[in-house]
Amino acid sequence: MGQRNLVPRQRIHFHRQDGSRAAANSGAPACLIAFGAHNVERLRTSGIEGYLLTNWEAQFPAIKSALKWEADRFQSMFKWSDAA
Repeated sequence: MGQRNLVPRQRIHFHRQDGSRAAANSGAPACLIAFGAHNVERLRTSGIEGYLLTNWEAQFPAIKSALKWEADRFQSMFKWSDAA
């Protein structure tokens, strides 16, 4: 995980090479990740509305636990067997 993560309030919209905006947004939430003090400061002062996460594990232990549970559940769905 990066030093700081910014979760924008709104979904990202893509633009074509001519600058026109695409009809649909990204379809899923985005996360901008900064590495290094300079990039963290750029993210902090970017003006992008959203949530700047500074210490994920300390601030969100319940979410971390839920994500681990989901990952374990997903992996259990795909148990491989070497038996022929």
